[in-house]
Amino acid sequence: MKLLLLLVWLLQEPSITFPSETIKADTPKPSVEVEKFTTEEWYSIESTVPLLIFDSPAGVINVEEIPTGTRLRGKFAGKVGTQTITVESPFFYVLEGQASGRVEILYQPEGSKGRQGLRRRWLDVIDVPKPDPVTPTPVEPQDDVSKAFRLYQREWRLAQKELATRLENKLISTEEEATEWFKAAHRQCQVKAFTGLLTAEELAFGGEQWTPEKHALYIRRYFDGND
Repeated sequence: MKLLLLLVWLLQEPSITFPSETIKADTPKPSVEVEKFTTEEWYSIESTVPLLIFDSPAGVINVEEIPTGTRLRGKFAGKVGTQTITVESPFFYVLEGQASGRVEILYQPEGSKGRQGLRRRWLDVIDVPKPDPVTPTPVEPQDDVSKAFRLYQREWRLAQKELATRLENKLISTEEEATEWFKAAHRQCQVKAFTGLLTAEELAFGGEQWTPEKHALYIRRYFDGND
């Protein structure tokens, strides 16, 4: 059976398809154009015959053969946006960029003797940094109200954590005790979070300088542009 398949491959006219062009395996002059793709994309090679693919230097790309019938979804070199394809070619290979750099790929049909049928192609891989999914950079609030509520949320969560610890350690044993403890803790959360806002308001329009117009003008900053 293997001999029969090999005979079929040898008798047919091989063709190899790259994202930019389709060439015959026996083309005298291979393409010398340097193609580019990013680490977010797959660079696909389709062939009617099995290929041996080598890359140099190592570490820039990873080469993988994909079985016929496999469904792939992602970004492909030479195409726009995310694509969903089903592999239909008898032999389908994807090159995945691992790091920025120029890499030379050497390829030839399996069974070729020596350098017969050996072709080369240059590729430039462009690294696209990926955001850290584990520790993304937090977006810090800019206005005073957002900062106050962020602090309030943090203190409220810490108070709940402390209450849970006290309940688990039997330091609080009744619902009434839990309610009273958290009521006091919650007051402290509010004091820590909002004292700065209230102090700023007092300085801006409080006491003898208070008027309805001053008060309204000052607190309008809390929602103008955000509502």
